[in-house]
Amino acid sequence: MDSEKPRVLTKLYNSFRRRPVFISKIRRLHLLILKHNISYLIKEGFDKVYLLDIWRITERVIGESDLFEDYLSKIVFGVGDPLIILSPAENLSRYRNELAQARSLYTDTGGATIRSYGFYPVITIHSGLRPGTYIMKCSDGEVLIFRLDEHNKIHDLEVSKKYSEALKILSEAFEIYGLYKQSDAVKILMRELGLDRVEAQKIIKDLYEQGLIRLDKGGYIVINHLSLDVHSH
Repeated sequence: MDSEKPRVLTKLYNSFRRRPVFISKIRRLHLLILKHNISYLIKEGFDKVYLLDIWRITERVIGESDLFEDYLSKIVFGVGDPLIILSPAENLSRYRNELAQARSLYTDTGGATIRSYGFYPVITIHSGLRPGTYIMKCSDGEVLIFRLDEHNKIHDLEVSKKYSEALKILSEAFEIYGLYKQSDAVKILMRELGLDRVEAQKIIKDLYEQGLIRLDKGGYIVINHLSLDVHSH
């Protein structure tokens, strides 16, 4: 529920206690997680937080966006402790000394360089199949889905065991039937889960709203392969 702290945020704040790396091609998410990362470090007692931003995306955003307005006097662009690095993976080898002392790393792809510097946990975030939804995969195997509202607030998207089972059935159906459309998906769920048409249609609709499935231009079902590992309740 929105009144409770989202599981995604709990996962992020737990990761800040170690030396996490956040891998994503979505700059909006990098900046949002960075805000929480800075907040955590300030609450831990640091007067300043140092940013080494190879992308050069934060200086403009921090000055123009209210996302960081509470921390403007705390952010220093340069190298110090605590240090957070934001960099494309292809440039990381140039900053070995800085990586060795960094407390967090934000980058776009994984690789041996990241592992060699002892960053853990590794948290990878991908776009869901519906705009505004995202799938977060953690190195401990947990996968969570969430959405961002217009105020950059994180909301967990719950996946029940029934919905998780429905995703698995729809995925396996590709091996049996090949490509299939929404009407076929409804029939498959009705048959495999013993649902009536209204229940099956609701599951399809909800999976679409959560960004776990979508329809392509031909009307065929597409499933995000990461959704098969989503944490269910």
